[in-house]
Amino acid sequence: MTALLVAPLSAKQQPITSIQAVLEPVNPNRSPVIDAHKHFWHYDPSKMLWVKDMPLLQRNFLPEDIRPEMGVVGIDGLIAVQADDSYGETSFLCDLAKQHPDIVYGVVGWADLTGPNLDRILETLKEHHPSLVGIRQVRTQESDPGKASTANAYMLSPEFNRGIAALTKAGLAYDVLIYSHQLPAAIDMVSNHPDQRFILDHAGKPDINRGEFDQWRTHMSRLGRMARQQPIYVKLSGLITEAGPDWRNRDIAGYVEQLRMHIHPTRMMFGSDHPVLLHETGDGGYAMWVAKVKDMIQSFPKPHRERIMGGTAAEAYKLMQGGK
Repeated sequence: MTALLVAPLSAKQQPITSIQAVLEPVNPNRSPVIDAHKHFWHYDPSKMLWVKDMPLLQRNFLPEDIRPEMGVVGIDGLIAVQADDSYGETSFLCDLAKQHPDIVYGVVGWADLTGPNLDRILETLKEHHPSLVGIRQVRTQESDPGKASTANAYMLSPEFNRGIAALTKAGLAYDVLIYSHQLPAAIDMVSNHPDQRFILDHAGKPDINRGEFDQWRTHMSRLGRMARQQPIYVKLSGLITEAGPDWRNRDIAGYVEQLRMHIHPTRMMFGSDHPVLLHETGDGGYAMWVAKVKDMIQSFPKPHRERIMGGTAAEAYKLMQGGK
């Protein structure tokens, strides 16, 4: 795995008030800034049916495409996250990490957590793909509350939980991908594995567009209490998607502030969810979200900002020496 030195910033970070603010020269002595949630793909319309109504996503997205934007906004490296439940996806992302080790710091791939011989499969994956730092499954999410029982039952099944135990043994993190109405089931699952590193993607996907708040906040409070004892982390990613086309007028900052009240900032990490966010933002969304996050966390103490923008991801995915 990539060894990173997480050092303190040596210059005072200025308030972020506009996209232009993230275009300032980068301090070479600062800590690495990590985008903890980036997708890559070769666009295949026969397989990627979920983007059929998202024209901006209907093309290839590869490291050479995002590299210039990363340089402009001061992102040093990223975590490549799976978007397809297949071993081919894991190999594809790990090959990208091998080809672009200077920016792809790690890979969250896929594995069949309920399949046979999982211990051996994980050992083989780690042997052949040292960039593999975690596992995720898309099938755990269900947007329709009326249909969520199947996905929830899967997360709570003995087979799936044996798979999570295998991840703990293998030293791999697990990215939890769910909708907010699935949080109770997900939290129950997480509580059964006190030593497993869990990363909650997209802050649990609250329905910001419809103003969902109270139930999500209650679940975050419970998760925060658990995070005092367990290695649980939350990504500040995907919130533009949950806010919808009128995202500029939605109170995304209010959700981040609520997270701050329940989840310690040292357990929060920045992620772009690029290119998915482009469906709502249009071109230029990467810089927009970087600026938005920096603005929302500007009032946080400097060490907490550093953690959110890189240190937490380095710890959660064991990208740095001495990470938990």
